Amino acid sequence: MSKRRISTAALAIAFVAFLIHIIVSANSGEPLIWFDLVKAIPMGDKIGHLALFAILTWLLDAGAFRGRRGKLRSICILLSALTASVLATIEEISQIWITNRTFDLGDLSASLIGIALAGLFISRSLNLNLKTSSDVDKGE
Repeated sequence: MSKRRISTAALAIAFVAFLIHIIVSANSGEPLIWFDLVKAIPMGDKIGHLALFAILTWLLDAGAFRGRRGKLRSICILLSALTASVLATIEEISQIWITNRTFDLGDLSASLIGIALAGLFISRSLNLNLKTSSDVDKGE
């Protein structure tokens, strides 16, 4: 395993720990500076959901699946997005049973849009990389 892949996996683990900290703090009602920042920005909650789950999707893909080729690579992008989607859905639905939290379909939608955008970005960047490398191979 390359150093780059190990550091990306470590970054993904650190980011997941950060997400868990945010979720546990929100579930327990513990105030965090992040929550004040989100409240100060119009649509901050939705932007936060979109950004956090887009980053999670990208890190899952980069840490676990980078270097795969062909159809397997496309499946790996889908697995990253599916994993993040399941986590986002479980996290949001779990709020139904937590007294100081509120299930919000808008939050879930923002999370899923972030995941879809990350998947699209990963896919597009992969296509650009493949075209660039194949053009070089052809001598273009």
